Amino acid sequence: MTKFIKITPLDNYILYILTDDSGAYDFNVLAELERIPSYKRLYDKEYFKQVKFKSERIYWDYDHDFHIDQVLARARKLA
Repeated sequence: MTKFIKITPLDNYILYILTDDSGAYDFNVLAELERIPSYKRLYDKEYFKQVKFKSERIYWDYDHDFHIDQVLARARKLA
């Protein structure tokens, strides 16, 4: 199973993601915020920048997280 190895928050609510299988992705969290209203706390840019990850999960707290399957299905794969 693919795992996250690095997550970098960028401007405009984009997460730059590296995976252990040499994948590189941009994940547009803003699109998810528009789709999931309960995630509105992530609009706070300082809070957004506090992103964490563990293996197959990106998270900020217990209520704000994304599983790797969801991320990879919606992320843009980079060259």
